[in-house]
Amino acid sequence: MKCGVENMSNQYEMYPDVNDCKDDECKKSVKHFIDISVPVDISPKARVGKIDMECCGDPEVICMECGKKNVCRLVLVQKVSIKIPVTYSFMSKVGEDTVECCKDK
Repeated sequence: MKCGVENMSNQYEMYPDVNDCKDDECKKSVKHFIDISVPVDISPKARVGKIDMECCGDPEVICMECGKKNVCRLVLVQKVSIKIPVTYSFMSKVGEDTVECCKDK
């Protein structure tokens, strides 16, 4: 048996004590890993404020059809600046913590 770190199913690690292994005995310490978890619920909230709008420049007039079937079709294009204030927040709720120490079972 080799003295040093040994992994046992990825949950335990063996460490030699101060004195290395002797012929008739070998002292070891065991470290066991556990998983601790806590659920956290996050609820987002967004609030839209007063929307402001402003025309930018003059409108553009585009002629699409002229005279067909006695109709003149125009498209009016206006560049507009829109300011939309949004306030973001959240609520959180912390659940009960748990411990998992035996994943094999």
